[in-house]
Amino acid sequence: MSESKTLLRDLAYARSGDKGSSANIGVIAYDAKAYEYMLEHLTAEIVHDYFKPLGVVSTERYVLPNLQAFNFVLKGVLKGEAVDLCVWTRKVKCLDRPFWK
Repeated sequence: MSESKTLLRDLAYARSGDKGSSANIGVIAYDAKAYEYMLEHLTAEIVHDYFKPLGVVSTERYVLPNLQAFNFVLKGVLKGEAVDLCVWTRKVKCLDRPFWK
């Protein structure tokens, strides 16, 4: 895979949700090759940096190898306000942009 041209939408499905002031993003690989690529390149640091402008306090990555998936928890991103949820929802829908170089 060409890292400079790789889009997340070409590798996986992504779903999002919220709980209190945190949000989560579930990423499920289309296949084993995509999962292995994301295992190395789709890190908590990359996701955190991408969402940093929204005020993410911390980001945790949970690896789900049996599902070839990841769950990212973005703590503090919603700040418990509906306005923030609207901004965050628009940002999450842009997950097809490259997270990595």
